[in-house]
Amino acid sequence: MDKQELSRPVTAVENKDHCLDHLRAAACLMVVVIHTTSRYLVEPGREAYRLLFAGLNTFAGSAVALFIFISGVALTLRYHQKTLGFTTFLRRRMNKILPSYLFWAFFYLWMINRGMWIKDGLSSLGAAFLGFSMYHLYYIVIILQLYLLFPLLLRLHEKLPYFWLPLLFVLLGVWTEKQAVMLGPWRITDRFCLTYGGYFSLGIFAGMRWARWRELLGKLRLGLLALWVGIGSAAALQVFTQFSPRYEDLGVFGGYRYLIFAVASILYLSSAADWSDLRGWAGLNHGLERISRQSLDIYFVHPLLLALMDRIWGRLPAAHDPVRFITTFVAVFGGAMLFASMKEKILKKVRTVKGVHCGI
Repeated sequence: MDKQELSRPVTAVENKDHCLDHLRAAACLMVVVIHTTSRYLVEPGREAYRLLFAGLNTFAGSAVALFIFISGVALTLRYHQKTLGFTTFLRRRMNKILPSYLFWAFFYLWMINRGMWIKDGLSSLGAAFLGFSMYHLYYIVIILQLYLLFPLLLRLHEKLPYFWLPLLFVLLGVWTEKQAVMLGPWRITDRFCLTYGGYFSLGIFAGMRWARWRELLGKLRLGLLALWVGIGSAAALQVFTQFSPRYEDLGVFGGYRYLIFAVASILYLSSAADWSDLRGWAGLNHGLERISRQSLDIYFVHPLLLALMDRIWGRLPAAHDPVRFITTFVAVFGGAMLFASMKEKILKKVRTVKGVHCGI
């Protein structure tokens, strides 16, 4: 295969596979749920609905692991058994994400976390590069590292196409997460790609046998649902007792709660996305495809909208927590989609004008 093969358009068959769009849209919704519910866990005086929000936060908590798994699958479906030009691949990936990441990292440093700039001075610039200027940017740091390693990881999985390889990366991630690696005042362990590498490796493993993966999980769907609900409920109770002053921390699953539930979520939600894809619901496919297409912009902008909503709530009479949560979630997610749609339209106009001007 020559390098021109890498730039070929996606085929009609691939266009009909909405499974990854459904998964990516679910992960996008989950990210907003995590950040919208977090305050109800940590702020005192919110005991009445703490169990509800612990459940929502826990069941949505595997969003980053799901995003990383999806990236592994999508890249493998595109490049498996093809000649992969590292420079071409890396340029495409970086051009897609890096400019937006740098803009938002320094935007949040200046507009939201200006105190970090005042406190740490020029060192805060380095922290911004590592995603410390806003709580959600660490995922982008991880995914950029995984892009750098993907050609090597793909070759490794092609040479060793066995399930024990993702398991090895998961165990390596467990070990890495336990290390306290510091850069000045900042802990950077959760910025290492190895910490989340097991989910990416599992995505590569699944992508190399995507049809069989979907078929197998489809047969196990009900069992995976029971497993997902059972583990998630136990994990939610642990989160509830962790943040509640009235109860002692249950310590469910030890320090491995996130890992265990993340794997259960990946398996069940993959089967659920496959089920919804097979139903062939055109309206659902269109809506989730739109969220999937705009997921990066939604991911970048939603903390800004959440901060704005907090200021708005500060000027309004106190509302019941469920009402406040639902209102905030709808406003933040809807505002993020509106922002992404407006950006899409502006870019289309710019590209159209540029194309006509250049005689294309």
